[in-house]
Amino acid sequence: DYALQWMEANNQSLKVFAVSGGNPSATWAQGRMISFENRIKEKIPDAVFVTDHTNALNTTFSAADQYSAFSAFFLAHPDVQFMLNVDQ
Repeated sequence: DYALQWMEANNQSLKVFAVSGGNPSATWAQGRMISFENRIKEKIPDAVFVTDHTNALNTTFSAADQYSAFSAFFLAHPDVQFMLNVDQ
């Protein structure tokens, strides 16, 4: 809901999303990603997820590896407007 509230408060109409995590296959990570995806799709039916809970960006738990993972991802996907990271 925070992302949706931010979009409304700042007159933003975001449509392209992605999800990531240090261990995206973990049960808790899957739950967070699925909840986020469902809520966004409920409010923004034409939202596009470049990554979702089935293929989330694995950022590991290392700061250096995270920086590299995010840098490479955003260079390859400049259209992504919002990235949810489920833990870091």
